Amino acid sequence: MHIGIAGAGLLGRLLAFELSRAGHVVEVFDPAPGPQAPACGPGTAPYAAGWTAAGMLSPTAELESADEHVFALGLRSLDLWPAIVAALGLPVELHRRGSLLLAHRVVDLLQHKAPTGHAPQRLDAAALRDLEPDVHGVAHAWLLPHEGQIHTVATTTWLTGASCCRCRLWALPAWTSRGRSKLRAAAPLVWR
Repeated sequence: MHIGIAGAGLLGRLLAFELSRAGHVVEVFDPAPGPQAPACGPGTAPYAAGWTAAGMLSPTAELESADEHVFALGLRSLDLWPAIVAALGLPVELHRRGSLLLAHRVVDLLQHKAPTGHAPQRLDAAALRDLEPDVHGVAHAWLLPHEGQIHTVATTTWLTGASCCRCRLWALPAWTSRGRSKLRAAAPLVWR
């Protein structure tokens, strides 16, 4: 089967990797030419998703604008990531130590929407210092205990260079004209 994937972020590349490994022809479309660090200056390529996404695995924080179904899917995702990383043999960081909210406006909403055991937990200065010694001068902090993080840059870089991933990545410079988005295909880059 010939499959196109919109977006070469972490999930787009993971999906391309798995589908390619299963024998499908995969083309990935993204405005960034690869997972490299962002360049600076006029005329440089757009950032790769791994540099713009934080790698947050955050079902509780998503409750700010999502419902309980998205929360449940996020919890399921958290449970799946360790097996995904183990199966890929990725030498990247994957943590499930929770997320911090620092002086954030959504705490009351999350306290109300989060199921029992997932609500933000108020941290005093000593507890915050134990979790993040480099954070200073924050008036209010909360821990979202059932969240995690994955190192997106290392993961997308590895997925791009994986030997079994035979994908083509099309860099699509995008621009806007009178509120409508236009895409133009560049030459394909073969992952391997």
